Amino acid sequence: VRGLGDVYKRQAQAVQGEGTIKAIDSEQQQITLTHGPVEALGWPAMTMPFKVSERNLLEGVAVGEKIRSELGSNTEIIGIY
Repeated sequence: VRGLGDVYKRQAQAVQGEGTIKAIDSEQQQITLTHGPVEALGWPAMTMPFKVSERNLLEGVAVGEKIRSELGSNTEIIGIY
């Protein structure tokens, strides 16, 4: 498939984004964010759930809070700022 290699290259690098927390599920180690477009991945603005790499990333954040996050190569959140 033409262009697919570019998609994999983009996903292999950590990507930063900004969003607003809509839900937190500690048991599933997941956070739901409403975020703007993520140009590096070709994503439009949307609301979607993300797994977090470590449960402790969910400590100290709350629904409604605006955050910056870093996505790893598998689109799992590896940092919340």
